[in-house]
Amino acid sequence: MKPTHVFNAASVTGLPKVDRCKSHRVETIQTNMLRTLPLADVCRERGLIFINYSTGCIFEYNSGHSLSSGIRLKEEDMPNFIGSFYSNTKAMMSIYKFDHVDHMRMYGKCPVWLANGTCAYPPKLVNGVLNPVYTQW
Repeated sequence: MKPTHVFNAASVTGLPKVDRCKSHRVETIQTNMLRTLPLADVCRERGLIFINYSTGCIFEYNSGHSLSSGIRLKEEDMPNFIGSFYSNTKAMMSIYKFDHVDHMRMYGKCPVWLANGTCAYPPKLVNGVLNPVYTQW
C-alpha cells in the first residue's frame, strides 16, 4: 500500500466540556497545534497531500452570516470566534499557512443547540466530512 494523502483529525476537544482545554493547556496546545506541524512536514518530505480536518467552532453567526441567511463561510473568512481556549488554538492553526506542503483544510460544523434542546448539527466526524463548512486548498 502506498498512501497519497494523510487525513489528520487529531484534536483535544475538551470532552465532556470545551472548558476542560483551559485547565489542560499544554495537552491542548501540543495536540491541536504542535503535533500538526511535524505531520505536515512528513507529508512534504514524502510528497503526500495533507488534509487537516478541524472544527467549525472558530466561527460564529453574525450580521454577515446569520443562521437563517444561507450564506456560507468562504476560504478567505477569518475566524471570528475565540471565546474559549480551545477555539483559540484551532483558530491559530486555521490561519497558519501550510505553504510548504500540498494541503486541504476541512472544517466540520460544530454542534449548535437550539432553544428546544435539539442539536441542529450533530458533532460527528462523518457529518463534518460529508457536509464541511468549507474547504481550503
